[in-house]
Amino acid sequence: MLSIAEFILRKIPNDYSYKNEYLKKHATEIEILFLGSSHAYFGIDPEFLKSKKGFNGAHVGQKLAEDIEILKKHIANLNNLEFLVLPIDYFTLFKEYSVSYVKNYRIYYGIKNYGGIADDFEMLNFPLKSKIIQISNFLLYHNNNITCNTLGWGTSYKSTDQQDLVKQGKIRAVGHTVENCIFLDANIQRLKEIIAISKAKKFNVVFYTSPAYYTYIDYINPDQLNTTINTINKIVNSSENLYYFNFLKDPNFVKEDFWDSNHLNEIGAEKLTLKLDSLINNID
Repeated sequence: MLSIAEFILRKIPNDYSYKNEYLKKHATEIEILFLGSSHAYFGIDPEFLKSKKGFNGAHVGQKLAEDIEILKKHIANLNNLEFLVLPIDYFTLFKEYSVSYVKNYRIYYGIKNYGGIADDFEMLNFPLKSKIIQISNFLLYHNNNITCNTLGWGTSYKSTDQQDLVKQGKIRAVGHTVENCIFLDANIQRLKEIIAISKAKKFNVVFYTSPAYYTYIDYINPDQLNTTINTINKIVNSSENLYYFNFLKDPNFVKEDFWDSNHLNEIGAEKLTLKLDSLINNID
C-alpha cells in the first residue's frame, strides 16, 4: 500500500516536475531563463516579454545551491540561451540550500547533491494526512499541485488577496537577516561557477535585486545589505557579460504592486518583467 501511495503521489503533477519536463522538452527554444527564489517565482511572468522567448525556472525557497544545479542539469540543451537572470536579494548570499524542499529536487529534478534517503520518498515527507488528501483529490477530482502558468510564473499571489504590508514587514525582514556570513564564500563560489558556465556557453548574466515595500526595507540590516550590493557590484565589474540592476527601493513600485512586503502580485510582476525586458533589450 505504501508503494502504491508513493507511486500515485509521484504521478501528481507539481511545479517541480512540470518545470523539469518543460526544460527537457523546450530548452532549445529558451532565450531568457529566470531562476531564483519566490521573489522571482512570483515576480517574473515571461508572458510579458516582448521580443525573446523566456521561462521562469524559479521556486519558492530556491537558493543559489539549487539554481546552479538546475542550470548544470539542462545547460547542454540550452543552445539558444542569451540571458540568465538571477535575483540577488537581501538574503541570497547568506543562505544555503532549502532543507524543506530537498525532496522535490531529489525526486523531480534528480539532483542528489544533498539530503538523504528519506528525501527520496514522498511518503516520508510532510504529514500522512495531507498525503492521503492529495491522493484522494487527484484520483477523485484530477486535482494537481501545479501553481504556475505555462511559462513558470507563480499565479497564487493575487492583488485581491493582498496581505497586511505593515504587520508582517518587520517579521519578514528579521527572518531574512542572518547573524553570521558562514555561507557567503560558498555562494560567491556558486556565482563564479555560473559565470564560468556563461562564458563557456556565451550567454549574459543579469543580476537584480527585487523591489520591496518600505515596511520591509525599514527593518533590514544595513551591513548585510551593503555586503550584498558591494559583493555583486565587484563580481559584475569583473566581466563584460555581467549586469546588475537594483530595484529594492525603486519608487515605481507602489503599494498596489505588492502581495506582501517583499513579494509582488500580478500587477507588480508585469511591471518588473517589462522593466527587465526593456533593460535586456538595451543590452542586446
